[in-house]
Amino acid sequence: GTKVFYVNPTSGWAIGTLIEYGKKCKVDGEGGPYTVIQDEVHLHTDGAYDRSFQNLFSMGDLHQATLLYCLKGRYEEDGMMFTRMGEIIISINPFCFKEYNSREAMEDHTKKEKWAQPHTR
Repeated sequence: GTKVFYVNPTSGWAIGTLIEYGKKCKVDGEGGPYTVIQDEVHLHTDGAYDRSFQNLFSMGDLHQATLLYCLKGRYEEDGMMFTRMGEIIISINPFCFKEYNSREAMEDHTKKEKWAQPHTR
């Protein structure tokens, strides 16, 4: 089967294996097989992204699926709340106070050089 991103109903974009492709696609993924609409499936390309990229514009496949999957992994697995994408800093809101999302940390980051890594821990 072909490796794809698909919208998992409980966890958002995930990686699975395409079983059947059409207006409705069948994907084997986290928690069993799922049927999703065609717009909720995107081909996975090995090496198209790396969660350690300093700037997500470096991704070889800049698509909603790869971007959101990468952001999710950076936050949930790597503890990175801030991610740079060109001139934009994307912030994942954890809905709780962390030392790295304090006003002081944000002010300190704005003083750093233009392409500095936005993550503060």
